[in-house]
Amino acid sequence: MPESLSPELIALRDTCADFAATHLTATDSSAETRAQVRAAAKAAGLFSLTQPTKGTQTTSQLALCVARETLAAANPSNMDSVLAPVPVCWVASPAHWPKPIYNPCLQAK
Repeated sequence: MPESLSPELIALRDTCADFAATHLTATDSSAETRAQVRAAAKAAGLFSLTQPTKGTQTTSQLALCVARETLAAANPSNMDSVLAPVPVCWVASPAHWPKPIYNPCLQAK
């Protein structure tokens, strides 16, 4: 529902749409093209959207959804060059794992 997006999300959507129109349409998926798209995404500030800063995620899930969906609407063959891979090792480090909770009824007595 575009009418319920905040001004920041609308700006992100417009940035992603402009980026897709400029850099993603009618391109091949060669290594050279992917490198050019990646460099352009870094310059536009899109590549780092999925990267947390100092252990915390700075981009909201809604903003990531808006960015991914807007970029995907262009149906590019090299969209994986736009956003950086999600650093699973940062997000799922043992310090952030949930503590196990056992049901007392299941514990042996």
